[in-house]
Amino acid sequence: MLGPTATTGADSNGFLSPNPLGVMSNTASARDRSASISPSVRSSTSRITLVEDNHEVASYQGTTAQVLDDTYKVKTIQQPQYNWIDHLFGLFFYKRRRDPIVTEEYVNPESAGNHHVGIILPGFEASMILTTTDFGMGQMNDDSPWVLPVFVLSSRMDTGKHNLPKLARCTIDTGNQQGNVVSREFVETVLEYSASNFCELTKEEEKGGRSVTGHILIPDGAIYLTWYHKKSTRVFRNMRFLVSPIGNYDMIIGARSIKKDNILDVPNLMVDKLFSKEKEEDPKRNELSSKVARLEERVGNLKSEHDKQKDPKAKKDSKDRLTGAKQRLAIAKTTLEIFDVEPGPNYEEEVRKLDAKLKELTGNEDKGPTALPEPSTTHSTAVDTRTPGK
Repeated sequence: MLGPTATTGADSNGFLSPNPLGVMSNTASARDRSASISPSVRSSTSRITLVEDNHEVASYQGTTAQVLDDTYKVKTIQQPQYNWIDHLFGLFFYKRRRDPIVTEEYVNPESAGNHHVGIILPGFEASMILTTTDFGMGQMNDDSPWVLPVFVLSSRMDTGKHNLPKLARCTIDTGNQQGNVVSREFVETVLEYSASNFCELTKEEEKGGRSVTGHILIPDGAIYLTWYHKKSTRVFRNMRFLVSPIGNYDMIIGARSIKKDNILDVPNLMVDKLFSKEKEEDPKRNELSSKVARLEERVGNLKSEHDKQKDPKAKKDSKDRLTGAKQRLAIAKTTLEIFDVEPGPNYEEEVRKLDAKLKELTGNEDKGPTALPEPSTTHSTAVDTRTPGK
């Protein structure tokens, strides 16, 4: 699982595509744009990541005409030093204190060093301080093209009520079938989320997963995060991550999200076959996934309301509403699972099993026979380019 195994270039897709609106970022209006994103903490097993092309959010790290993209504004705060005379005066004059010495300078990434530094990305106000983790800024790019610096929205907010982005080291790992992973240390120390923000694991996730090196990773929970790369306008909202107790990395994007969100192209290693690019998502699937997202949010709100109720009658009413919402959520999730069954030799069998499960769910009024849906066309397909007779 650990260690990238990608085999195709990233420049050919939208994840790392150059920003066509980059020339606008030097204007005053571009620097003043709002980039508010509210991180959503959802319940249980959602696999829905909303990917959008949003220049305003993705340009939130800011730019200036005076500073190059690969330089950073480092703000150093040096606390004042006191001698015994100062302490003596402090006994009588409690307001006697010295202001800290604040210095700012622009440095190259390589000079940031392998330690914690507070950096203000060019164009940021003083309140918008990003914090690196324990790795050199230049170290992220010189070893592997699959280890990238990205911005992740934290729980902290600036004076404009915008979630502050934090710099993270992101590994694109096509060999990771377990799911997206984020270290607990990064979540709690840098992003400043607590365990109360974690979601429940599925039964499959609770079993853990084994990496290609044989190590077993059992996550502490799951969390939904919003992130983006500074050279792209794509914003990945509410992506589900497994929280790992291992702290020697920040975050890992697994194979499922790499393919589903088209972060990398599918490798073409065949001589006589051509893999077509993934098509745009089906509007029907978008409708189903949006319904699941709304119901998950509804269940979360009702659960919080139920936990706060003290009156027995009101608590019973809130429990009934919560039960009904959970039933509708289970129906919506199963319907989406049926839609997402991939074409294959066992397609009909898998659909019939899920359909039987759907009919057994409490609250489902449709008990009649269901026609098999058409296989989804959103997946990559192999096209044989050879002419007949050859």
